[in-house]
Amino acid sequence: SINDAFDFQFNANPIVGDDLIDYYRSHSELKEFTLKSELPRMDYEVLVADINAKEGRKLVTPEEIRSYFDDADIDEESELCIRCANQSLLADPLAMLTGEGTGKIIHSGSFYSTVIANSCTFKIDLRHEGERRVKIYCELAVCVPSGDDSTEETEETSATSATLELARANLIIQFGPSPTATPSGPLIKYTLSSIVPSLSSSPDDAQALQLAAAALARDRNTHIRKTDDPIPDSRRDSIRSRFLSKVKTFSQSNS
Repeated sequence: SINDAFDFQFNANPIVGDDLIDYYRSHSELKEFTLKSELPRMDYEVLVADINAKEGRKLVTPEEIRSYFDDADIDEESELCIRCANQSLLADPLAMLTGEGTGKIIHSGSFYSTVIANSCTFKIDLRHEGERRVKIYCELAVCVPSGDDSTEETEETSATSATLELARANLIIQFGPSPTATPSGPLIKYTLSSIVPSLSSSPDDAQALQLAAAALARDRNTHIRKTDDPIPDSRRDSIRSRFLSKVKTFSQSNS
């Protein structure tokens, strides 16, 4: 299963956690990207220690979260947590879910299928030293081209007509940068909690699926490649490189 693959290649592999630590230590610009680009458009919740509240204090507005992380005295654990609390943490699990081989949600390149992150909720727990971590709840949409070449688009259909959603998947990501987060080192855990079909047996969904299938059938080059090779480091590096390119574009536009 996918979760077995996550356990074997990532969750039980201490090298993965060490590699992520090195990555976020070397990219200080990701903190600014999180606070200025991601924070306004995604859901964030930050728990911090508070001597007046046993369960800590919850920060939820962009203003109070930015104010907290603008403090130059935050420790490295907290610094790494805010650097990673963005789309960069999706690189490894998305590479696994959309890679080549058996047991994937989609096969790389087949049927022009894609996995799109519909929404992400970031929960950052900074209350206890050595246990600070980021938890991401991500809703993914599995899509194929809809095959709808109609030029008469309305406001309601123009945004959705290009793709057909086949299913929704819920992915949970946990990352704790402390070397004592687990007995073997930093915490990294990916879990696919559910996959739910988006299409029903209704006539409209059946017609939409038939239209998409007909369009795909016209492409003689569509194929599924099968291999059991693990995800090469170069592929994960490529995903992170594309993400960093986005970060650099953001930084230049705000300089």
